[in-house]
Amino acid sequence: MLPRHTHAHEHEVFNVLEGTGTSLFVPAGVEHGFENDSAARWLIRATIYQRTYLRRALRRAVKKRLGNAQR
Repeated sequence: MLPRHTHAHEHEVFNVLEGTGTSLFVPAGVEHGFENDSAARWLIRATIYQRTYLRRALRRAVKKRLGNAQR
């Protein structure tokens, strides 16, 4: 069982590797949780992606570029 919760800055993908269930994508900020309601073993793979903010990514790219130019 995974209680209901949210992640402000992470997207998640859940893939069912064993057992029955539906694979799904959960965007950042969406409340989610799940539980296995069958007797069969359930194996889930969770892939987590950090949400990228354009302003932050641009700032990081500029700093990287300027840092390389000053060397």
